[in-house]
Amino acid sequence: MYNESSSNIIITMDKPRTILIYNNKPYGKMEKIELRVSDPNIVVIGAHGPIKAQIEPYFDPISGKFTENYLLVFFTFLNALSFIHCTIQKNHSTTTEIAQILTPLKSSKMIRHLSKHFNVVTINENKFILRTLQMFVQLNPKNGLLETIYLNVATNDTERLWCKQEFNFYKSTYSGAYIMTLENEKLTELKMTGAETFIISGSLRQIAYTLSEFIKQRLSVNNISGAEENRLHMQLRVDIRKMSDVQLISTFTTDMIPDDFEYYTDSNGLQLIKRAEYNTSNRPEMNYYPMPTALVLKDCSKRLSILSNVPHGVRTFDKINFEIMLDRRLSTDDRKGLGLDNDGLPMDNLPVNMAFTFVIERMVPVKHKRQRFAYNTLNAHLALQSLIYQPNIFIFSGILENLPFRHFQSFPCDVQLLTVRPLTSDINRRLMILHRAGIDCDSLTLPICRGNELDLALKKYMQSIGVRTVQKTLLNGIRQISKEMHYQLATFFLEPTDFATYLIRFN
Repeated sequence: MYNESSSNIIITMDKPRTILIYNNKPYGKMEKIELRVSDPNIVVIGAHGPIKAQIEPYFDPISGKFTENYLLVFFTFLNALSFIHCTIQKNHSTTTEIAQILTPLKSSKMIRHLSKHFNVVTINENKFILRTLQMFVQLNPKNGLLETIYLNVATNDTERLWCKQEFNFYKSTYSGAYIMTLENEKLTELKMTGAETFIISGSLRQIAYTLSEFIKQRLSVNNISGAEENRLHMQLRVDIRKMSDVQLISTFTTDMIPDDFEYYTDSNGLQLIKRAEYNTSNRPEMNYYPMPTALVLKDCSKRLSILSNVPHGVRTFDKINFEIMLDRRLSTDDRKGLGLDNDGLPMDNLPVNMAFTFVIERMVPVKHKRQRFAYNTLNAHLALQSLIYQPNIFIFSGILENLPFRHFQSFPCDVQLLTVRPLTSDINRRLMILHRAGIDCDSLTLPICRGNELDLALKKYMQSIGVRTVQKTLLNGIRQISKEMHYQLATFFLEPTDFATYLIRFN
């Protein structure tokens, strides 16, 4: 169970607004910005003029319904560890597009509601797809669920991955809050009867909605060049408060090559651990593994990375298919700490929101399989960072001018600046911790990394924030392992998978 997500603040367009956006990552990147606004007639103005934007219906993650407000979507480049600003104001603009609704059904109740403000187009079932310049996603026109992903569609070297999605659940009265115990391996399909499905389509992105009683799903692709063209985004709102003693999962049936199949889940986001499927005598729970942030499946030619913003449990079945645990609603205690009183029974589920990013890549064929562990590709690593660490957005009334922003050089994009925190023992010192991710370099679709060499970028950063001296320590920041010296005399180098900790002193 996870806490319910919050709604976006409504930005009323009675006056111009200044939007400050802060990139909390130490490298520059293109980022999607979403704002909930009261009016569809809006122009977005950046430092170099109007920015292309898209207006969509606003889906509220708390109520699970569309509202009378609108979602303003645009993309902008964010420099490393820096602010940018733009203004939004009420005005008709050719740079702001009103998305249209594509539906295979004419009589949907939701479609009739959305048609008050958006143009609705009825399409054939074979047109119920999502598409970028590089990727083609085929959906089930009856329920909007994922079926097939095609990669490199702009060339003659198209790669196909069948990835048919369903929602199912295990029925069990034996499981508890800390124990998964199933009566048998029988899966019950979650019927999507009455599900409403449609696509919100614009030039910036396309979103396929599936709206049913228990599941609200959004599948989206972004039409911007670069690595983002090979990513499929999934957002889920799960509400099973009307069910009892169920463990809800999403299953995916693939057509990967069984003889070359490998799969991994991560260890607290640091590395991928190779997993295996065992014969467990009809006990599927015995094949479940933790999935803190990533599930990776690969065969001899392609790799599918499924990245998540919250932890899950996952298992494979029939070798090349997999299921992800989404939520559980139980009515008994497992005698592992909750107690038997009324307030100890786990009956207080809330609707939960979660997000996944699917990254599909073609890989260099390798002769030898890895024995125990692996790493994310650079594409998957960057997608995971974007999924977990969203930019910070600040909204001000009116137009703020002459804002004094600093711009820092990008670090290498596999380096994370984990913290620069103050010390209670000395107000002039901070503890800085860096981490360099391990990266699998066998992908044929490497993204562009705008980062600089670490030693140069880190010294430029220290100069900008007024650092005078540095001293390397162990990870706890207590035991020093080098002398204190001027930062220009130090050499900053970080091996893949390593951490580095420094005490930095300011002028």
